[in-house]
Amino acid sequence: MDCTKVDKASRGVCLNYLLFFAVSALFGLLFSIMVEVIRFFGFLYGRCFNVATLSSAIVLCRILIFYFP
Repeated sequence: MDCTKVDKASRGVCLNYLLFFAVSALFGLLFSIMVEVIRFFGFLYGRCFNVATLSSAIVLCRILIFYFP
């Protein structure tokens, strides 16, 4: 999307959309890094939690964040 070739009213909407997409992508990245760290330490200390449920939740969150901004 090119924000330079639109009028002022549309430019605000365009920039808001790009900002929202960038922020949601950043949160998605931070969330997945955080979960990977939690999973790593969970395996390291031998804690019992359901990794399959956690992984499916991660996949669902990634789909929601990246495909439905």
